[in-house]
Amino acid sequence: MTVFSHSNSADDSVGDPAVAQRQRDRSEQNRISALKRWGRSNGSAGTAPARRAWLGRFEREADPDGTLTAEERSIRAQRLRRAYMRELALKSARARRATTSATKTKTQGSSSIVPSDADVEAGEVTR
Repeated sequence: MTVFSHSNSADDSVGDPAVAQRQRDRSEQNRISALKRWGRSNGSAGTAPARRAWLGRFEREADPDGTLTAEERSIRAQRLRRAYMRELALKSARARRATTSATKTKTQGSSSIVPSDADVEAGEVTR
């Protein structure tokens, strides 16, 4: 009797066409399920509680004592939210630059350490 294992672990063979097909099938099934869920309900209503909680964070930060008018609290919370999003964008840009810089350094470093065959043949370096 043969026992089949349906594993998502790292021990799946890399490059195995059957594993790759199962992963594509799973991914497509997840997309279908998501579309069905959002097709049966109002999408924004489904995420409204989480969104309210997230935005409430900025309102509490803008008016921790609850002394501001609702309008002023909302304006300040909106500014804090915009500042937060800009901070995230800046961190993301810095991380991308660091990754790009590290990749370039690695590439440049490896080319100076390991000479190409053309450099050796031209007599520019010796091995």
